[in-house]
Amino acid sequence: MQLITLSNRRWRFWLLIIASLVLLVVIAALLLGDASPPRRHNVGGGAGTAAVASRTFADQHQQHQRERDAVNYVRAAGNFADRVVAFNAFLSSLRAEELKRRGGTWSGGAWRRPASRVPVRVVSGASDDYLRALSNYSRVATVVLPWLQSGSGAGAWSSLDDASNVPLQTYHEWTADDMLCSWIETPGTTGAKYDAVYRRLCNRNVDDTARASSLRPLFLNAKPINADMYWPNGGTSYPEHFYTDTPPHVFFAHIHRDAVVTELGDVITDGLKLVLYTCSQDVSPSVPSDLDSLPQYDEVFVVTQYWGTSVFHRMIEIVPRLARFVDFLKANAVSASRRRKWAAVWRNCWKSSVWTRRVW
Repeated sequence: MQLITLSNRRWRFWLLIIASLVLLVVIAALLLGDASPPRRHNVGGGAGTAAVASRTFADQHQQHQRERDAVNYVRAAGNFADRVVAFNAFLSSLRAEELKRRGGTWSGGAWRRPASRVPVRVVSGASDDYLRALSNYSRVATVVLPWLQSGSGAGAWSSLDDASNVPLQTYHEWTADDMLCSWIETPGTTGAKYDAVYRRLCNRNVDDTARASSLRPLFLNAKPINADMYWPNGGTSYPEHFYTDTPPHVFFAHIHRDAVVTELGDVITDGLKLVLYTCSQDVSPSVPSDLDSLPQYDEVFVVTQYWGTSVFHRMIEIVPRLARFVDFLKANAVSASRRRKWAAVWRNCWKSSVWTRRVW
């Protein structure tokens, strides 16, 4: 057997090398620690404003728990009509539970009004993560009808084979004349950003309108491109997945407690102003100054929006939104007096802000 030995001089040499390397590692760790950004904590109550990559696992767990608590998923199967019925039934059950908790009446408990002239945080429905932002507000709950994925998951989605997520399976392409196509194909021609929505592509072949086809994912994901609310890719186009992927949900509803509803359909509660995306918007963080003079209601079902008094917006945007909740409204309009109250709320929402204990 041959033993390999080192002389005292060589031992000292190697010990010096090892000690030097350890010292360099310690110094590097100290320098990197000093250079890293300080950890921030959410101390202001704002949605998602303080959480950064340095959050601890406990912070992340609490955020996920808030999101789960704030969102109710109606996991109903079947065709689209059956799922809408199940969604409405779930809303009615939530309302019944809340009434039971209040002793069968909305009159119990103290009002919690926002303070006049105190700015609130504006959360835009156009933001891709706004459902997560809403989870930070305890007086807002969300009910979601999730998008059902096909069993195989293979290939591109087609409405022709999907009766669960869309009311109709067959659709027809649109075409345009040279003038409209020039607006779509030329960047910056219109403020409506048609060029960005359709990626400067326009179909002039009128024969395409006669051919049955699938609904394009673009029309399920699209929302107004506006520099104040939603400005993807510098206003030049939607994210790529808007053109290829289906959304995570079919539709949803928010439930607010102790809220102010503006004439535009925006809802203010708990330091929050929720502005869902429409063709225009009011993103002012102010609270109405005339809180004491606003009419008060126990419940308000909100479908109003910016320009909602115009025929086009009412027929194309408001009535379809209302149609999905007819079962809920019928089931909960239990008396003539209540029906008159719903009608009064409808009229008031067109012309002024209102106070309400419950917003659907």
